[in-house]
Amino acid sequence: MIERMNVMIDVALALEYLHDGFGEPIVHCDLKPSNILLDEEMVAHLTDFGVSKLLGGGDSITQTMTLATVGYMAPDSDLLTKNDEALNYWTAIECLSSIISLALSCTVESPEKRPSAKYVLDSLNNIKKNFMKYERS
Repeated sequence: MIERMNVMIDVALALEYLHDGFGEPIVHCDLKPSNILLDEEMVAHLTDFGVSKLLGGGDSITQTMTLATVGYMAPDSDLLTKNDEALNYWTAIECLSSIISLALSCTVESPEKRPSAKYVLDSLNNIKKNFMKYERS
């Protein structure tokens, strides 16, 4: 589970850099599993900027209408097993619940109501920190 959280954090870090790391924000517009590559150390890298947009001057986030491809990724059936120790299992359930809630907030229809990439990155780091705290105990 930690590896998956690290991938999410890597992607959020890349998006935060694109949104806030330049003078002009860059919006990827096609974030999906096939546009995330993992290197030999399991570090995630964001790829395929073919439909990305550079937001400048008078542009607003509402002008970035979705050009992305629609995709589906089936849930991994082995994400949690009840064979884990009870505390770890329920801690993992709480962690997943927090991640799903955060993910849903990122998909609301109105871009203005979505959390910033920085907020998502900070939230994922906090979720991981809380999960790790219970994993060690």
